[in-house]
Amino acid sequence: MIPATVRQVWVRAALLPSPSTSTSASTTTARERQRHLAPVIALFVIPGFVAEVLSGATPPAAYVLQPNLLIGYSLYYGSGALLARELALRWRRGWAGALLLGAAFGTIEEGLGTKIFFDPNRVELSPLVNYAVVGGVQWLFACQLVIYHAVFSIGLPILLVELTFPAQRHTLWVTKRGLVAAFICVVILTFALALVYPYQPAPGESLLALLLVAAFVLAARLLPVSWRTTSASSRVRLSYCSFVGCIATTCFLLLSFGAPSIGVPPVIIVLGLLLTVTLTVRWVRRHVDGQSLRMWSLVGGLLTPWVLLAFVQETRGHTGSSLVGVVAVVYLILLRRRLNAATLFESLR
Repeated sequence: MIPATVRQVWVRAALLPSPSTSTSASTTTARERQRHLAPVIALFVIPGFVAEVLSGATPPAAYVLQPNLLIGYSLYYGSGALLARELALRWRRGWAGALLLGAAFGTIEEGLGTKIFFDPNRVELSPLVNYAVVGGVQWLFACQLVIYHAVFSIGLPILLVELTFPAQRHTLWVTKRGLVAAFICVVILTFALALVYPYQPAPGESLLALLLVAAFVLAARLLPVSWRTTSASSRVRLSYCSFVGCIATTCFLLLSFGAPSIGVPPVIIVLGLLLTVTLTVRWVRRHVDGQSLRMWSLVGGLLTPWVLLAFVQETRGHTGSSLVGVVAVVYLILLRRRLNAATLFESLR
């Protein structure tokens, strides 16, 4: 017969969690955090590099040598990309949802932060400034900026990071606390931008920007789940994906900077921008969606005109732009090799 004291010890031992089990669970959590740390860091580096440096919006020397620009842009674009990626994944809305959330971020930055949507004095930025102003709103310039930020500031960097870390493509990278921190970062830096750029839009204009942000977020939230699942055609060559991406960016640049210089009516430019986006999105859903190598080819095509322009900007006083173009090309080549190795590994399993 087992003494009562011994039975009590056994019962307590059975009810209490095993030290090894709790240690194992904490170790697993720590490993998961470490695995997600690398893509999160990449997501804070790549968006600012593409949106500001590769595009020529910010000179490379200023971006690297001025800590306020490097840290500020990395935190701002990185937080926006992280919010778009994590919310789209939580809501099960895929890359289309991320693009809509990217459009919301672009509206926050340019409508509430820099206030370029309404400022008539920033003529040095683009030929679209004051090209189509109705009710105090730069409608054509706003349309161009929203598309630019949705694709090149948010959507494309997210895709680059997910292709770099394919094993974590469909997993969440941060907790809800991380999302809250990213949101707070976007809010604080938007207020900082509003202080840097002194133009004060009318209250109705700021309200319009807020309504546009809400509309984009709501559209992302209500996007049909069917957008996540498409049957990509297996007959499209990788070179064709690159060609489509290159043509899409070229059309975007010509409509944004070439068309105004020859006096194309604003309505035609807006319709051209919207048609370019619509046709490209439909083609991607039909032929590319979910295919890693094709997505890489599409990204390479989308970035090709920017890389070529980087070398042109070197001749116009943007010191270091050619080096930025070289870095982008090398990164894409290394990423392609990584994807080839992953594809070979999967075929051998």
